[in-house]
Amino acid sequence: MPRALILLLVMVSLIPGSERSEAVRIWLVDTYPEGAAPAVTAQIAGTTYANSTLVAARPDSVQLSGSNLDVALPWALLGDAGICQLAETLLESAPATVRESWLMLATACGRAESPAFRRIRDDLVRLDPAAAARLAPAKSGPERPNADPDADPDADPEVDPEVNPDEEDVDSTEPDKAVASMIDAQGKVIRSAYLRSAYDYSASAIGKRLGPTAKQLGGTSGSPKAKIWEPPIQIFKAGHQGAGQRWNIGGPPTNDGGDYSSTHGQILYAPDAGNDPGVDRVSILEQSHNTFTYEPTPTWWGGSHPEPMLATKSWKDACPKGLGSPVAIARGSGVWCNSGIIAFTSGLLGTAGTCTSGNPGTFLKLPPGKVPSAIALTPHNEFALVTVWDVTSLKGELAVIALDCSAPTLGAHSWAKPNPCLPNVGSFTSMKLMGFIELPFATPTGIAATGNRSGSPLWLKLAGKNAAPKEIDFAKQEIRDSFASRTGENAKFLSNSGYAVVISRFENKAAFIDLQPLFQHVGMMYCTTDKRYKETRGYGPDPKQWPCDFSVDDQPKPVVVKCLRVKAPTAVNVTIGGDHEARAHIATESGILQIWQVGGLATDAPATSAGIAKIGTVTIGRNPTCLAYVKDLGWGQPASLNKQLIAVCRGDREVVWIEFTGQDGKVIRRLQDVRLTDPVHAEIADAHGTESGILTVTDFAGRQIVNYRFGPVVFHTNGKKRFDMGPDGKAEFECGGSMSFPGCPYMVSGTNVN
Repeated sequence: MPRALILLLVMVSLIPGSERSEAVRIWLVDTYPEGAAPAVTAQIAGTTYANSTLVAARPDSVQLSGSNLDVALPWALLGDAGICQLAETLLESAPATVRESWLMLATACGRAESPAFRRIRDDLVRLDPAAAARLAPAKSGPERPNADPDADPDADPEVDPEVNPDEEDVDSTEPDKAVASMIDAQGKVIRSAYLRSAYDYSASAIGKRLGPTAKQLGGTSGSPKAKIWEPPIQIFKAGHQGAGQRWNIGGPPTNDGGDYSSTHGQILYAPDAGNDPGVDRVSILEQSHNTFTYEPTPTWWGGSHPEPMLATKSWKDACPKGLGSPVAIARGSGVWCNSGIIAFTSGLLGTAGTCTSGNPGTFLKLPPGKVPSAIALTPHNEFALVTVWDVTSLKGELAVIALDCSAPTLGAHSWAKPNPCLPNVGSFTSMKLMGFIELPFATPTGIAATGNRSGSPLWLKLAGKNAAPKEIDFAKQEIRDSFASRTGENAKFLSNSGYAVVISRFENKAAFIDLQPLFQHVGMMYCTTDKRYKETRGYGPDPKQWPCDFSVDDQPKPVVVKCLRVKAPTAVNVTIGGDHEARAHIATESGILQIWQVGGLATDAPATSAGIAKIGTVTIGRNPTCLAYVKDLGWGQPASLNKQLIAVCRGDREVVWIEFTGQDGKVIRRLQDVRLTDPVHAEIADAHGTESGILTVTDFAGRQIVNYRFGPVVFHTNGKKRFDMGPDGKAEFECGGSMSFPGCPYMVSGTNVN
């Protein structure tokens, strides 16, 4: 054993408890440098990986492999708890001083009552009887363990920013505790904190990232006191091919299925089990056999837990070293989007849809060191914009990814040939990374994006008649002219401007990004000259193939137009489409919704910093963790997509509806229900032939999702029956039921099953 290591171990009794992991780490590096490959149990960012192998313990990193693990990580990412777990089964060959260090470390990590602790302690006492006396003081006052997935979500958060509603000044420079946890006094990123936050998606870490709960903020003013009425569930025995179909609206059931429709979605959650990927597929609503249900349930066809796509060969081949944890999921909000794109901490982006998606999965792996933190799709699914933390350079970036939906087998609404970057219905067949733009902060935490067209890309025009995308041939000049000419019959189909807003909770900033170069470049290439169109026929993965990498052609590269200070931004949303009424909405932890005009970002005029300004505020509720669109209900109902938002206010255990008129906004309804312990995210479901305002809420600490409706159910294509809310038909809300999860759900994204 090297003399330096011996000296270090002799001095271990002088090391404070929180630093004893260093003695254990150095012993691991000295004992297992390469080739020994002992079996271990690994704990990374709160997730446990049993039956793993320690490939190599190097001075700066540890390499591990297993059935769902193949990574080389810096020691800082493991932390005290991870090093303690890693060494647990290897200590039989360790000297007494290392075993003593491990026992002190295990005590600090709250593991003094484990069988392994008792076994190692008894072995040590036999080797060194005096150790018993030295260990006794360490049994009291254990330190709080790091990244414990079973931690109480209502425990005091490590990040508990002081928020004063009267200080909503975008120019405020008051220090923030959230910033202090990630940024030092000199404004530099703290590497260890940055790495841990980038990769740690355990329940406790997500809970802290979401900000304070109602309990942590001292209860709620007007906290939920009542339970919203829930209609009883009935069973149609012949439904679901004889398996029985649950329903709670309509009836009596008929043998005729009628105009069937349903909505399925993906739920992201922090799982209890280490081998659970944390993504499930669920049924949000279903209309058939003269019945309607909006009780959330496992999908009855195609698989549910976990998301069945994740078990397919294509998914396993896409990331053989392991997915990591799910970070976020997104779909385009301006039109039907079959598949959601899920981002994982491994850097993998993959698609998951419904039982009728007809798509085995489409994937893109970000370069090493690029860890996703949020994702948004442009409204018509042209691009995915992914915020990343670069754990090598310690900087924030925005990845721009071209999306394609083309295949003869995908139906009328898909392109017949590869046409990446054009509007589509989200049955994605390929993704290509065009490049990154550097953000003016290191820690992006949220994003929203839009283009300036709000119409549906399901139908185009061909010689004055409706046409599907697969019928459009851009090789013909007259077709290209129909898009490029201001008077062309397809002139409003392609966006020619747009923008994204990225927020950083840790650094109190928001950045406004101009997407006009991106959209205009696409229109120029597809819809002007024959020469340019032919360049798009060279679609492929090479940086020089269409669409080209920004390093080859930076003409389409988006530009950061403005960055400003916004204290504790928690969620962001932008209106779909572009004109002088386009707005960005930024929610802050204090419970203020800021309304921003965006100037030229929303039109084909040049975008300027001066055109971006805060024009109003609305008081909503404390710690709003989600801003979601109120989707149009159709069937003659007033348009709501750009007129209303819902905010999920974790700090007050409520969901709030906000309605906008001009520069102003007001709260028009509040949903509170004793069922909701910890609401953090929500989405309004897609509909088809049945009008229904159905809301799905993820209850993080409650370990469930809950469905509500806020409007009538009308069987427009199934007899036109109408069903209002409540036992007397006069209630403001109604509950469809709940569904529990093996973990803490934090995000929902769904779509109509087509």
